[in-house]
Amino acid sequence: MTTRVTALAVVLFVSGVMLPSVCGSGQSTYSSAMTPVGEKEAQDLLQAVLLGCQDARSRVSSGVGHMTEYEWQLDVNKKLLEVDKEYVVAFSDDKCKARVDTVLLANERVLPDEPNLVPIPLGTVRTEEIAYDDEQLVTYSPDQKSATISEKPGLSLNWVRFLARMMATGGPDPARIALGPPTHQARGPIVKGRQAVDGVECVVVETVYEHTPEVGDGISLVDTFWVSPEMGFATVKMQTRYRGGRFGAEGMVAASVTTEPRQREDGGWCLRRMETEQYALDEQSGQTYVSSRTVATLADDFQINAPVTADMLRIDIPSGTNVRNELIDSEYTVP
Repeated sequence: MTTRVTALAVVLFVSGVMLPSVCGSGQSTYSSAMTPVGEKEAQDLLQAVLLGCQDARSRVSSGVGHMTEYEWQLDVNKKLLEVDKEYVVAFSDDKCKARVDTVLLANERVLPDEPNLVPIPLGTVRTEEIAYDDEQLVTYSPDQKSATISEKPGLSLNWVRFLARMMATGGPDPARIALGPPTHQARGPIVKGRQAVDGVECVVVETVYEHTPEVGDGISLVDTFWVSPEMGFATVKMQTRYRGGRFGAEGMVAASVTTEPRQREDGGWCLRRMETEQYALDEQSGQTYVSSRTVATLADDFQINAPVTADMLRIDIPSGTNVRNELIDSEYTVP
């Protein structure tokens, strides 16, 4: 393992908690009040937005290039974990391969069942390669000289594939992104109106997940999307809000997403940057605070709809690697 120096983190005072932030972190601002629309216009706008989102995202089938993802998060005890990731990604439909370099920037956490565990030195870079070719998942760790072969893609690959595709196709999709918990019933999506965000005219789309009668807490979820037709139906902003129960009629923002779309050479739109913040409620003070922040970037030279060959999706496991092959229930060392 190697180490490197990074200067990504600065300190931001948020709700009485010292939290690291990202230089240049931008918050979107509303350029105008929301303009309501009539029922017929709302139906027409909703159909246009959903079809536009579907068409824009269906035009992307593959991608090759670099992404980054910076994240800090607080646990329930407000102990900090901060990491920086660099991805080299190739995806084609459901197939995907990624090399992930993860740098540990800060860690205040101690596992309660392992208090004497020696912490990983800050600045340590850990590398992992993951690949899925529709038939098997290969996970390889050069640092540990180990690999696992299994049948289904795991959380790591699913997240990389999801993030790469979302960045390449204009961000969260109001037609697909939110499924809602099983204890809630979806109402929507519906168009709430029009509103400008940072000078960009958007259609505001909302889906409400209302609690079912058997759930006693009375809390519903509200997902709101600000979608820009002029930017290829990219989502400029998204917000999730808790409403009802102990959160009251006004509710509490649970998460927010802001994006920076850019136009591709082929005329479509992707995201240059996407920032996500999640919020938590301090039970003692009754105040909300930022519990995590993630900033993802897509390199300007990321190739969208580039050819992806079988070789680009394969991991060549080197000699001396210890392999656990779950497909044949076997362990061996590559000769």
